[in-house]
Amino acid sequence: MSTRKRVRCKAVLIKRFYTLEEAAQTHQVSTEKLLELAYPLGAVYVIGKRTLINESKIRDFLEKGLGFEIVCDAEYMPYAEALKAVGIAGKEFEIIAHRAKSVYRVGTTLYVNINEFRQYMKNYQEQLKYGVE
Repeated sequence: MSTRKRVRCKAVLIKRFYTLEEAAQTHQVSTEKLLELAYPLGAVYVIGKRTLINESKIRDFLEKGLGFEIVCDAEYMPYAEALKAVGIAGKEFEIIAHRAKSVYRVGTTLYVNINEFRQYMKNYQEQLKYGVE
C-alpha cells in the first residue's frame, strides 16, 4: 500500500478592512480627512470602539473615477440626469454634490453645476489615490 503525501497550498488573502490609522497611512492623509472622504462612500464601519475602513469600497470608487467624465454641453444639468450620468449611488452622489457646493435650486427643480462637480471629484480622488495602484 502506498501512502499519499499531503499537498499544502498557501492561501492568499486580500485585506478588505483596515483600521482607521492603517488606511490613513496607506492613503497618506490624516485620519480626520480620511473619515471625511470615506463616509460618503459608505466605507466606514464602527464596531464597538474600533473604526474600520472598507478598502474595497474606496478602490471601487476610485476605479469608477478613472474614466470619470460627464458629457454635457450645458454648464448646468438637472439633478436626476446628473445622477444617472455620474453613475454612483444616490446617497453618495447627494453628499458629494452638496460638499462640492454644486447643487442649485431654481423654483422647485434642482440643478448640478457640472464644472464645479467635476473639479471637486478630481480633487476628491486625488486626495484618496495615493495608496491605490
